[in-house]
Amino acid sequence: EQPAEVGGSLTVIGFGSLLSERSARSTFPDLTGFQLARVRGCRRVFRHPAGIFFGRGIVPDTEGKLQCSSLSVEACEGSSVVVAVMQIPGLDFDALARREEEYELVATPFHALDG
Repeated sequence: EQPAEVGGSLTVIGFGSLLSERSARSTFPDLTGFQLARVRGCRRVFRHPAGIFFGRGIVPDTEGKLQCSSLSVEACEGSSVVVAVMQIPGLDFDALARREEEYELVATPFHALDG
C-alpha cells in the first residue's frame, strides 16, 4: 500500500538516523512537522546489509575487512519503536522507493509518544 501524499507533501517515518531532527534536515532540508512518535508491533533489528549497499559502494573496505551492518524494523507483537514523523514537501513516493529499494516501504500507523 502506497502512502498518500497530502497537500503536496509525503509523510515519512524514520527509525534510524532520521530520529535526529538535525540529521533529518540534512537529508530533507524542507521538512515540516518533525515529531517523535511510536509505532506499535515492531522492533529495530541490526543485520547484515542488503546487497544494494555493496553495489552502491556504501560499505567501507577497512584494511580488507568489510565492516557494516544495517538497521531495519520488523514485525514483533508486543513491542514498539520510537520513530520520527515528518512531512516532506515535493517528495515523490516512487522516487523514494527507488532510492530506498532495499526496504519495504509501507503505510504504517503511528501514535503520539504520550498515547
